[in-house]
Amino acid sequence: MSKKATIIIPVYNGEQFLARSVRDIFRQTYEDIELITIDDGSADGSLKLLNKLAASAPAHNISMRVFTQPNAGICATRNRGLDLATGDYILFMDQDDRMKKDCVESLVTTLEQEKADMVIGGHLLVDEKNGRILEKWQYDTGTPWHKYRNSAPWGRVYRREIIEQNKLRFMQTRISEDFYFNVVYMSCCTKVHVTPYIGYGWTYRASSESHHNMSRYALDRNPLPMLSQTLQDMKRPNSLEPDLLEYMFIKHIVWYLLFTAKGTPRSILRDMHDSCFAWLEENFPDYEKNPQLIRMGPHGETLKVRGIVRTAVTLHSAGLFLPFLKAYSKL
Repeated sequence: MSKKATIIIPVYNGEQFLARSVRDIFRQTYEDIELITIDDGSADGSLKLLNKLAASAPAHNISMRVFTQPNAGICATRNRGLDLATGDYILFMDQDDRMKKDCVESLVTTLEQEKADMVIGGHLLVDEKNGRILEKWQYDTGTPWHKYRNSAPWGRVYRREIIEQNKLRFMQTRISEDFYFNVVYMSCCTKVHVTPYIGYGWTYRASSESHHNMSRYALDRNPLPMLSQTLQDMKRPNSLEPDLLEYMFIKHIVWYLLFTAKGTPRSILRDMHDSCFAWLEENFPDYEKNPQLIRMGPHGETLKVRGIVRTAVTLHSAGLFLPFLKAYSKL
């Protein structure tokens, strides 16, 4: 008899996409699935549709539970899903994404075969408008960086026992809440396994907030409190490759500065730049000597990303990254 897998889907104004995503769960080949859907104060017909879908779930041998709450955001909604979960395994899915029918079975089977605490699978980035595949993220079991390359909670499987033993939840932040959760979880693991299997489809929507540049700087989008809390809450940091972990933090800082730069006033941009690099220097004093930076980034990362990170650090060392950001912010 298979152990139970819980899939958590936070829902907010997702009426347009929900039926397709939930039906992907109904088609799963894995035998024991608990689907937890939480409507986070939607203003459309999401809740009504969820209840309708739940009525048909038993015919697909799926236990589907529907909950509703006043709008609380993605972090609180995922955390409530974790509070409600009863499965041995935890998976997350976004309301507009896709899953191949063998996704749960493949990830869970690999988890048990490898005696791992987490299995990370690849994904396809799919254009919402025409279904065209924009990117293919396939991981190599023998490439250590692939454990760190993507911090999204979907496309992977967790053991609920580890989550609960370590009282792990998503941090309440409006930027990179998944970074905290995944890095802290990995630090609790004995083994993290990467599989070349691709079973998840991440839908690209131009209107999605995650794809907008967040030029409207706000304190709740400042990643530094989250990054500091991540370092503080890691259980066994020595269990992770130190140079790759450090590179992950460097990459995140560079991404944040570029992501938020456009349209940000110069005075705020300077403060952001100075505080971010001061944070790096305080927590990773020798980050400029990181072996991954010296060799132009880790194997398994794209040439584009490796080039951007290396160039940003090089420009900062020469005192030129802030002028670059100021020019970039006007584009």
